Amino acid sequence: MNWAEKYRPTTLSSVAGNPTAKKHLLEWAMSWEQGRPLSRAVLCCGRAGVGKTSAVLSLASEMGWEVVELNASDQRTAEVIRRVVGLASRTATLDPKLGRRLIVLDEADNVHGRADAGGAGAIARAIRETAQPVALIANDCQAVPTSISSQCLRIQFKKPSTKAVLEVLRRVCAAEGIRADVEVLKRIAEAADGDIRGAINDLQALTEGRKSITLDDLHMGTRDVKSDVFKVLNLVFKGSDLRAAQDAAFTIDQSPDDLIHWIDENLPDAYAHPDEIARAYRWLSRADVFLGRVRRRQDYGMWRYASVDMLGGVMVAKRSPPHPKRYRSPTYWRLLGRLKRMREMRDRLAHKIGRYTHTSGSYVKRELLPFFRLLCASDGMAVMMCEQLELTLDETTYLLDGDASRAERVYTEATRRRRQRTEEVIEYFAGMAPAEHAPEGETPVSKAERKLSRDDEPKGQKSLFEF
Repeated sequence: MNWAEKYRPTTLSSVAGNPTAKKHLLEWAMSWEQGRPLSRAVLCCGRAGVGKTSAVLSLASEMGWEVVELNASDQRTAEVIRRVVGLASRTATLDPKLGRRLIVLDEADNVHGRADAGGAGAIARAIRETAQPVALIANDCQAVPTSISSQCLRIQFKKPSTKAVLEVLRRVCAAEGIRADVEVLKRIAEAADGDIRGAINDLQALTEGRKSITLDDLHMGTRDVKSDVFKVLNLVFKGSDLRAAQDAAFTIDQSPDDLIHWIDENLPDAYAHPDEIARAYRWLSRADVFLGRVRRRQDYGMWRYASVDMLGGVMVAKRSPPHPKRYRSPTYWRLLGRLKRMREMRDRLAHKIGRYTHTSGSYVKRELLPFFRLLCASDGMAVMMCEQLELTLDETTYLLDGDASRAERVYTEATRRRRQRTEEVIEYFAGMAPAEHAPEGETPVSKAERKLSRDDEPKGQKSLFEF
């Protein structure tokens, strides 16, 4: 069994480090118990392995709350969110002894793509309507959609100190009956750089098949600690050491093609004077020329020239102290993501219309979709189409040209009609159709019973061949 899961803390006080974050998390939970929540949802942010998930789960255990968890391995489309999170957030637990129900959404900064179509909007709607506490966990708060983060109480988790990680390793060794030199545990903790989960995994790998470890058994290199893009931006806009900025840029999960968009997005806010901004953009344009040559020639050795221009050039362009605000992710990416989701929505809608009209998806997109939108100008026709084509709320919104309030009304009415039609079919085949109105003093008879009685009645002969 994985030791990181085996020795996951069960109480908030046993979570290593982050006393301020744990205090705010407990205050938020207590406000729910008192009936005056500070916020409907809490957003726990911080790098991987610092104890965000452990803190949330141990809080639920300590408060006696039931946990409903949805993580990145689960599909998180709008339908799934409404069915799982929406229902759980509006209903109480079956066991009154458990008190409240805590809805946990892990990796909230990773809700995107076709697999999670419409998930962000459904999460935001669930938070607005929730009657139960919601906890969201993210490595990068900046990547969480604003519609979600604006409704949350944000709690920042920082990396624990080496001393705190060392204490965790000592407890694990004691529980497993392993004798380990303090110097060995200290080196493992230092190499982890605040990643408690990584430190425990390193310890488990090192002690595999043995009950004691010494410095002679320690054959581990330095753990690759990745910088985040915000550290690189700080070094570029606030620093003057090109080598440090290059080293940090080398360790992040961003190519120079991505990094130039980050610098481009945040440069106007970081530099105050127009001449500084103009000089910085001249260097950025030179870097973009090299990136274009890389794409055309497939010569990735030119990345180093682009990196020097975009990092060092922007760095030397400033003449006065910078005034950076909160860094933003590139708008260009958000536009690309929005366009991609719109294309996927159009393709799904065209597939449903094509299946109904026996035409190809390309023909629907080219010829029929504008016509269907014109027909949907009438609410009655829009409801009928939504019902017959079995459209989701997002597909209905797309068909109605993004009119969300009207789409909500149309979708609600179409869902009601579908449900009513299904119930009528079930009642009919079960022989439980509603009884017809009977005169006073007579017993009401159902349609099914009336049909059976008619079948039993003698019928007159209509031809010579009926005997």
